Amino acid sequence: MAHRIFHFLGERLVDETLLQGLADGYHQVKVTPAGAKIMVQVVDGKVSSTEAQDEAGNPLPMFFLRERRPIARTAHSSFTEIVYEDVCHSCVGGGFEGGEVYCYDHECIPDPENIPM
Repeated sequence: MAHRIFHFLGERLVDETLLQGLADGYHQVKVTPAGAKIMVQVVDGKVSSTEAQDEAGNPLPMFFLRERRPIARTAHSSFTEIVYEDVCHSCVGGGFEGGEVYCYDHECIPDPENIPM
């Protein structure tokens, strides 16, 4: 069984103000403490894809985590009502062999279960 150590760095993966004025194409936005480069593809001023690579340019695993945290009840909440907030992260590293994983704060994408049809 592979073991992974997760490091939640408390930094945004992409600063939206950084995207303003960037030309379309691939741009390096972060380097993890382990040396992995995180690249984004910008199209029309928005991130269209994200990827990571090691120092030699080989692709690295990158994945997205959604953490559901219960929010404290308010005076107007019912006793049985549980309200959650979503906290999301983009993470790099820790392939099948295990190892260190570095996670950056990321805007949550809409949860398909909460989208009306």
